[in-house]
Amino acid sequence: MSPEKKLEKILYVAKELPDYIFIIIGSIDPKNAHYLHKLLDMKEKLRLSNIYLLVNVPRQYLLKLLKIAKYYLHPPLEEHFGISVVEAMAAGLVPIVYRRGGTWSDIVSKINLKLGYLKMEEVPNIIKTISQIWQKLSQKSHQVSKEFSKERFSTKILKYISYIQAL
Repeated sequence: MSPEKKLEKILYVAKELPDYIFIIIGSIDPKNAHYLHKLLDMKEKLRLSNIYLLVNVPRQYLLKLLKIAKYYLHPPLEEHFGISVVEAMAAGLVPIVYRRGGTWSDIVSKINLKLGYLKMEEVPNIIKTISQIWQKLSQKSHQVSKEFSKERFSTKILKYISYIQAL
Protein backbone atom coordinates (compact mmCIF):
# COMPACT_ATOMS: atom_id res chain seq x y z
CA MET A 1 0.00 0.00 0.00
CA SER A 2 1.46 3.29 -1.06
CA PRO A 3 0.11 6.79 -1.73
CA GLU A 4 0.52 6.60 -5.51
CA LYS A 5 -2.06 3.78 -5.58
CA LYS A 6 -4.78 6.27 -4.52
CA LEU A 7 -6.53 3.64 -2.39
CA GLU A 8 -8.24 6.33 -0.32
CA LYS A 9 -10.61 6.88 -3.25
CA ILE A 10 -12.05 3.42 -2.64
CA LEU A 11 -13.13 4.51 0.84
CA TYR A 12 -15.41 7.14 -0.68
CA VAL A 13 -16.99 4.51 -2.93
CA ALA A 14 -17.54 2.29 0.13
CA LYS A 15 -19.31 5.21 1.82
CA GLU A 16 -21.79 5.33 -1.09
CA LEU A 17 -22.39 1.56 -1.04
CA PRO A 18 -22.94 0.61 2.62
CA ASP A 19 -24.53 -2.73 1.66
CA TYR A 20 -21.31 -3.91 0.00
CA ILE A 21 -18.15 -5.08 1.76
CA PHE A 22 -14.85 -3.67 0.52
CA ILE A 23 -11.53 -5.34 1.22
CA ILE A 24 -8.29 -3.54 0.39
CA ILE A 25 -5.38 -5.94 0.31
CA GLY A 26 -1.76 -4.97 -0.04
CA SER A 27 1.73 -5.19 1.28
CA ILE A 28 3.27 -2.43 3.30
CA ASP A 29 6.77 -1.12 3.18
CA PRO A 30 7.82 0.46 6.51
CA LYS A 31 8.47 3.75 4.68
CA ASN A 32 4.76 3.82 3.72
CA ALA A 33 3.34 2.91 7.14
CA HIS A 34 2.04 6.48 7.40
CA TYR A 35 -0.22 5.80 4.42
CA LEU A 36 -1.83 2.81 6.12
CA HIS A 37 -2.46 4.99 9.16
CA LYS A 38 -3.99 7.64 6.90
CA LEU A 39 -6.38 5.05 5.43
CA LEU A 40 -7.32 3.78 8.89
CA ASP A 41 -7.96 7.34 10.08
CA MET A 42 -10.13 8.03 7.04
CA LYS A 43 -12.07 4.84 7.67
CA GLU A 44 -12.78 5.99 11.21
CA LYS A 45 -13.68 9.56 10.22
CA LEU A 46 -16.05 8.34 7.49
CA ARG A 47 -17.52 5.80 9.94
CA LEU A 48 -17.08 2.92 7.53
CA SER A 49 -17.94 -0.48 8.89
CA ASN A 50 -17.98 -2.08 5.43
CA ILE A 51 -14.30 -1.75 4.62
CA TYR A 52 -11.36 -3.88 5.72
CA LEU A 53 -7.67 -3.16 5.24
CA LEU A 54 -5.57 -6.33 5.10
CA VAL A 55 -1.79 -6.09 5.04
CA ASN A 56 0.77 -8.70 3.99
CA VAL A 57 -1.86 -11.39 3.47
CA PRO A 58 -0.51 -14.91 2.79
CA ARG A 59 -1.14 -16.06 -0.79
CA GLN A 60 -3.44 -18.92 0.32
CA TYR A 61 -5.69 -16.51 2.24
CA LEU A 62 -5.72 -14.11 -0.71
CA LEU A 63 -6.92 -16.93 -2.98
CA LYS A 64 -9.72 -17.76 -0.52
CA LEU A 65 -10.85 -14.14 -0.52
CA LEU A 66 -10.84 -14.06 -4.32
CA LYS A 67 -13.13 -17.08 -4.39
CA ILE A 68 -15.85 -15.28 -2.40
CA ALA A 69 -15.48 -11.80 -3.90
CA LYS A 70 -17.56 -10.59 -6.84
CA TYR A 71 -15.88 -7.40 -8.02
CA TYR A 72 -12.36 -6.05 -8.29
CA LEU A 73 -12.22 -2.26 -8.04
CA HIS A 74 -8.93 -0.94 -9.33
CA PRO A 75 -8.00 2.57 -8.20
CA PRO A 76 -7.67 5.35 -10.81
CA LEU A 77 -4.24 4.55 -12.18
CA GLU A 78 -3.20 4.97 -15.78
CA GLU A 79 -1.14 1.79 -16.08
CA HIS A 80 0.22 0.03 -19.14
CA PHE A 81 -0.88 -3.37 -17.85
CA GLY A 82 -2.51 -4.46 -14.62
CA ILE A 83 -1.43 -7.93 -13.52
CA SER A 84 -3.56 -7.73 -10.37
CA VAL A 85 -6.58 -7.08 -12.58
CA VAL A 86 -5.91 -10.18 -14.68
CA GLU A 87 -5.34 -12.27 -11.55
CA ALA A 88 -8.70 -11.14 -10.20
CA MET A 89 -10.36 -11.91 -13.51
CA ALA A 90 -8.84 -15.40 -13.52
CA ALA A 91 -10.63 -15.94 -10.21
CA GLY A 92 -13.92 -14.84 -11.80
CA LEU A 93 -14.10 -11.35 -10.34
CA VAL A 94 -15.63 -8.62 -12.46
CA PRO A 95 -13.08 -5.80 -12.77
CA ILE A 96 -14.00 -2.13 -12.62
CA VAL A 97 -11.10 0.03 -13.74
CA TYR A 98 -10.04 3.51 -14.73
CA ARG A 99 -10.92 4.12 -18.37
CA ARG A 100 -7.43 5.23 -19.38
CA GLY A 101 -4.34 3.16 -20.03
CA GLY A 102 -3.66 -0.40 -21.01
CA THR A 103 -5.60 -1.97 -18.16
CA TRP A 104 -8.77 -0.60 -19.75
CA SER A 105 -7.99 -0.70 -23.47
CA ASP A 106 -6.11 -4.00 -23.59
CA ILE A 107 -7.94 -5.98 -20.92
CA VAL A 108 -11.20 -4.88 -19.34
CA SER A 109 -12.87 -3.26 -22.37
CA LYS A 110 -12.95 -6.76 -23.92
CA ILE A 111 -15.41 -7.85 -21.20
CA ASN A 112 -17.95 -5.05 -21.21
CA LEU A 113 -17.76 -1.31 -21.89
CA LYS A 114 -19.73 -0.57 -18.71
CA LEU A 115 -16.78 -1.66 -16.53
CA GLY A 116 -14.73 1.51 -16.90
CA TYR A 117 -14.91 4.87 -15.14
CA LEU A 118 -13.31 8.28 -15.53
CA LYS A 119 -14.36 9.55 -12.10
CA MET A 120 -14.66 7.47 -8.94
CA GLU A 121 -18.10 9.01 -8.42
CA GLU A 122 -19.30 6.81 -11.30
CA VAL A 123 -18.35 3.54 -9.58
CA PRO A 124 -21.37 3.11 -7.25
CA ASN A 125 -23.72 3.42 -10.22
CA ILE A 126 -21.61 1.01 -12.27
CA ILE A 127 -21.79 -1.61 -9.52
CA LYS A 128 -25.55 -1.18 -9.13
CA THR A 129 -26.06 -1.37 -12.89
CA ILE A 130 -24.01 -4.52 -13.47
CA SER A 131 -25.17 -6.42 -10.40
CA GLN A 132 -28.04 -7.99 -12.39
CA ILE A 133 -25.63 -9.43 -14.95
CA TRP A 134 -22.79 -10.28 -12.60
CA GLN A 135 -22.77 -14.01 -13.42
CA LYS A 136 -22.48 -13.37 -17.16
CA LEU A 137 -19.73 -10.78 -16.61
CA SER A 138 -17.86 -13.11 -14.25
CA GLN A 139 -17.77 -15.84 -16.89
CA LYS A 140 -16.62 -13.40 -19.59
CA SER A 141 -14.00 -11.98 -17.21
CA HIS A 142 -12.56 -15.43 -16.57
CA GLN A 143 -12.58 -16.18 -20.29
CA VAL A 144 -10.74 -12.95 -21.19
CA SER A 145 -8.13 -13.59 -18.49
CA LYS A 146 -7.05 -16.71 -20.38
CA GLU A 147 -5.73 -14.46 -23.16
CA PHE A 148 -2.95 -13.49 -20.73
CA SER A 149 -1.86 -16.97 -19.64
CA LYS A 150 1.79 -18.05 -19.61
CA GLU A 151 1.03 -20.67 -22.24
CA ARG A 152 -0.55 -18.19 -24.64
CA PHE A 153 2.33 -15.74 -24.09
CA SER A 154 4.90 -18.47 -24.79
CA THR A 155 3.12 -19.55 -27.97
CA LYS A 156 2.88 -15.98 -29.27
CA ILE A 157 6.47 -15.06 -28.44
CA LEU A 158 7.79 -18.21 -30.14
CA LYS A 159 5.71 -17.37 -33.20
CA TYR A 160 7.26 -13.89 -33.37
CA ILE A 161 10.77 -15.25 -32.85
CA SER A 162 10.25 -17.77 -35.67
CA TYR A 163 9.00 -15.00 -37.93
CA ILE A 164 12.03 -12.80 -37.20
CA GLN A 165 14.44 -15.71 -37.70
CA ALA A 166 12.83 -16.39 -41.10
CA LEU A 167 13.68 -12.86 -42.24
